Amino acid sequence: MHPDLVQHVAKTRDLFTKVAEQDGSRDRAAWLGLMELERLCGVHEVPTGMWILIFDGATTISLEPSRLLNLLKHYFEIFGDKAACYEDIRSYTDLDSDVLSAWTTILEKTSHTPVSFSNCRQSSAKAHVVLK
Repeated sequence: MHPDLVQHVAKTRDLFTKVAEQDGSRDRAAWLGLMELERLCGVHEVPTGMWILIFDGATTISLEPSRLLNLLKHYFEIFGDKAACYEDIRSYTDLDSDVLSAWTTILEKTSHTPVSFSNCRQSSAKAHVVLK
């Protein structure tokens, strides 16, 4: 793998993250860009993040598998009341079994505990739709 590729991905991630933070709940584009970036990194086996652990002189590098899960969770919390939410995240839910199990747990909790009173019925209904 080309070493510059990881740096380019990191810079792109930083850019989309800053835009997502600035846009807040007004615009979904940066969030969708972040999820697409993570999906493509998985497809092309580009490390999306890593932890480097050093213990007694031994170095262990572990890839961070939950970045897409965290993005899905945040996206659902922010845009779960929008009609487009299901269609937006549908292509990002083809997950490994461990991550899929964690995503299902998040949705089950959301379907029973609304994020806020104003969108309680919508978020609950969207969680049920996404679970199916």
